[in-house]
Amino acid sequence: MSISLSKKEMTDVESAREFLSDYAIREKGEFNVSKVDCEILAFGQVTEYPIVTDDGRMRLLAETFDIKIMKMLDLLKLMLDCNHIDQRKIRTIINN
Repeated sequence: MSISLSKKEMTDVESAREFLSDYAIREKGEFNVSKVDCEILAFGQVTEYPIVTDDGRMRLLAETFDIKIMKMLDLLKLMLDCNHIDQRKIRTIINN
């Protein structure tokens, strides 16, 4: 499965990435995130899809701007509840 963005959405993601990157640079102490991290968060902000990360600084920046986020274990639990994954696969993921 792939996600297609319109030209407007792609422009919005780029604008949001620049804003998040600039904000992270200004607030160096708390938000030491990469441009790639900012792009991923910008994608989540524009599309309103939750971003899955356990990175504390990404989560803090996301929470600052009300970007939907999930922890990896929350995603695995959701997948288990929907029968998209089984306990054996979860153990394999966690142990690697």
